[in-house]
Amino acid sequence: MSGAELTSAIGVELDGRWRPRPGSMYPLLNSLYREGLTRQLSDSDGRTRRYELTDKGIQFIESELDSCSELREKIESGLLPFPGLFLQDSEHSEEIPPSIRNLFQALPILPMVMMSDPSPQTLKELSDAAERFTAAIEKARKKMASRKRLH
Repeated sequence: MSGAELTSAIGVELDGRWRPRPGSMYPLLNSLYREGLTRQLSDSDGRTRRYELTDKGIQFIESELDSCSELREKIESGLLPFPGLFLQDSEHSEEIPPSIRNLFQALPILPMVMMSDPSPQTLKELSDAAERFTAAIEKARKKMASRKRLH
């Protein structure tokens, strides 16, 4: 596929929830090429580059799929904290405010944000938000603990 076709396919696969931008797709494709995981093919027009996996790329994908399967098994068995799954199965899930649901959806994205080389300003904003959030959680935990001691 070409970079544009890959971008479109990812968008379709993820039901439009995320689509890579050209500014991230093409550097990624170039990196995969330099690592020997893909090879570039030219269309008959000579302008469109298409990419296909090399044998090394296929082995890499297979090993990553194995890792993903292991992670999925751990998540499903409850060995890893994964609040989104907890929320889906909670008997009180309707009572959970949308802002908390949104937080649980955003948390798994945080590692990708951190790996995308965020600007110093973005890091500062994330750090400040994390400090406010953890302080609020700790305050709520202490309040709950004191209520339990009173009862």
